[in-house]
Amino acid sequence: MTVTAVGAPARRPVSDRTILRAAPWALVAVALVAALAGTGTPAAAIARYGAYWLLAVLLPGTLLHRALRGSTGNLPEDLGYGAVTGLLVELVAWAVAAATGLAPLLWLWPVLAVAPFLAVPRLRRCWRIAAPRPLPVAWSWGVAAVCVGAIAWATGEWAHVPLPPVTANYYPDLLYHLGLVHELTRSMPFRVPQVAGSCCATTTCPTGTSPRPACSPGSIPPSCCSGCGWARSCW
Repeated sequence: MTVTAVGAPARRPVSDRTILRAAPWALVAVALVAALAGTGTPAAAIARYGAYWLLAVLLPGTLLHRALRGSTGNLPEDLGYGAVTGLLVELVAWAVAAATGLAPLLWLWPVLAVAPFLAVPRLRRCWRIAAPRPLPVAWSWGVAAVCVGAIAWATGEWAHVPLPPVTANYYPDLLYHLGLVHELTRSMPFRVPQVAGSCCATTTCPTGTSPRPACSPGSIPPSCCSGCGWARSCW
């Protein structure tokens, strides 16, 4: 004898169609993780970045996009728009945090972004898709195939560029870009990391200008030390 609780909503079984729609995107995720692991990326680093991407970019971005524009009716498109929205809002949060000296607290921004969607009843609708409009399965598999192809191409590049710190012939700008990324976590507007905190006395000033006078220790003005461009270093 089977007893059914009165008023309890019946659970809808996951249909084969739903699994078929999710399969191409799961394949892309598996291919990306396999490519990263196969080219020497530590598992812990993959897990940390995956958690960051899901919790600090994708989740708040998707909720914000749904609140502002509404759902597209399917999860893949919502997540695509949400990723762009999340990155945009995160850049704003970073600029504010870096400019105010609160960069160490930047990891809290997803909490501030998601909290209203938990606390405000009207915003809780953004957690679900009210009117589903699934994407064509063939289209999903086609896009997934393109993504896997891009991952396969990138894997060949990653295999020839080992992660620092190791002895290797890096592309000249790679370490410079990494230096910029680190500097961006500390100040806004940021300084050129190779000369941050040191005085720049240029000898290549345009005609009619001269180098700025040397800076005395402990009193280095930003106009002299933010970079070695002649616009800042010459009179």
